[in-house]
Amino acid sequence: FGKVTREVILEPHHFITFAALLAIQGGILHTLQSASVAGEKRLSSDTYKKLNLGSILSSISALVGICWAAKMKCKVLWIFLTLGLYNIAQLGAASTGFYIGKTYKD
Repeated sequence: FGKVTREVILEPHHFITFAALLAIQGGILHTLQSASVAGEKRLSSDTYKKLNLGSILSSISALVGICWAAKMKCKVLWIFLTLGLYNIAQLGAASTGFYIGKTYKD
């Protein structure tokens, strides 16, 4: 939007938004890590399947935001690209957890 309206894009706002997202993701990932240590049966519960799905959607939305920042030629893009690597790893871990929970047979 900043490029279209010729406004200055406030990059500190992006940092605050991503910091909040990382805090939420960190809490969810800690919970999911505890569940994965407990075993496949716990990951197959409805709660943990929903947490994995939420984590997948969270990482996808963060990656879309990073792509948007790249398109807007953000001056500190390297920081967002580093966060992108974190979100790609999160996407892989949450997808694996979701798959394990979905395919578990008692």
